[in-house]
Amino acid sequence: MQVAALPYIQTAVATSRNKANRALGVLEPWQIAACTVFVTLVVVWIFDFLFRHDESMHRTCAVLNQCCDVCV
Repeated sequence: MQVAALPYIQTAVATSRNKANRALGVLEPWQIAACTVFVTLVVVWIFDFLFRHDESMHRTCAVLNQCCDVCV
């Protein structure tokens, strides 16, 4: 049984692969690996920065809540 969308997915994957190969064809393999590591570390750092539950932030909110209802 073949899914009707399968040819479209195969075409999209092949097109994306060809575009990536053309874009990265001028780079050495170590440059691609270095860029991949750098981008991954930046994304992890941003995610950690945005979604971390820092204890100092909770302490600040606790102090502020003693005098006013700033933190909910």
